[in-house]
Amino acid sequence: MKPLHTFESPAALRRALETGKITGVILWRGASYFDGEPVVFVATKFRDDSENEKTGEMVQTFILPDPIAAGIEVKGARPAKIIAWLKATGAKSICGDCPHAWRYNESTGEYGKGTCYVREYQSPAAVLGAVARRLRGESDSYAIAGVDFPETWIPEIGRGRDIRVGSYGDPAAVPAAVSVDFVKHASGRTGYTHFWKSAVRLARENARALSDIVMASADSPRDVENARALGFRAFYVVPHGSIGDGRDVLANARKLGATLCPASKEFEVATGNRTNCQACGICSGSTGKGARARDVLIPDHSATKGVRPCPAAAGILDRIGV
Repeated sequence: MKPLHTFESPAALRRALETGKITGVILWRGASYFDGEPVVFVATKFRDDSENEKTGEMVQTFILPDPIAAGIEVKGARPAKIIAWLKATGAKSICGDCPHAWRYNESTGEYGKGTCYVREYQSPAAVLGAVARRLRGESDSYAIAGVDFPETWIPEIGRGRDIRVGSYGDPAAVPAAVSVDFVKHASGRTGYTHFWKSAVRLARENARALSDIVMASADSPRDVENARALGFRAFYVVPHGSIGDGRDVLANARKLGATLCPASKEFEVATGNRTNCQACGICSGSTGKGARARDVLIPDHSATKGVRPCPAAAGILDRIGV
């Protein structure tokens, strides 16, 4: 791979990112820890101009298929045509056996969209298109670790930044050490992994090496208990309406041993206040800002109206007198 950039120091690289001279960095390229397929680990949004109300102005990281190896179509400056790849592969290399990932439909012979809230044709497709153009030498908008700058600079790139680990894709699909290095000097972070309970041993072990810096994504009270036993803090998503509404949600979250996500609409309804992930920062894994905080709970906003309450959560609440 031909270098396209020369930086005299990590500070110069950070300036290039913060001023928009380059739009991101490819932190790592290699085999997925889930299925061995080629993937890339990318960091973007260093300019503090995010319009994401929930996350705030955080550096975003994406775990994506290697667009060249995967043969994903990219034309001109347009986003990558990622949907065809998703239908064919179910995004296994980056999402693995996450319960919210794409699901195979025997009647169509393709994978279909699961319950994941991410709209893949938006930011992931745009970032993937930019990656493809850089890898083909058509654009210098990205700098590549080990090509345009030393990999030893990765901790310095994240210095003083608020970082979201795994804006799309599971961070445990790539080496845990890269994420750990990237957030080493960060001012704050958030991150989540479902791979802590993956059926694939390599993915599972890699996820557990991230317990200090990311949350274990949990889908049941049993998940929360198991995650805690492994040294994780949990981020527990419950069906919308399953633990009440209004101020009840705040109280019932506490009775389940969790904190209602302060960046959620439900928290605003219950308290009259609302923050964002950048300002909050308690989804930092077992260390960092959230080290002494409870697990975090949030109602599932992808659920349809009228969804039946989660039997497990409802049962626990019944037993504790709610």
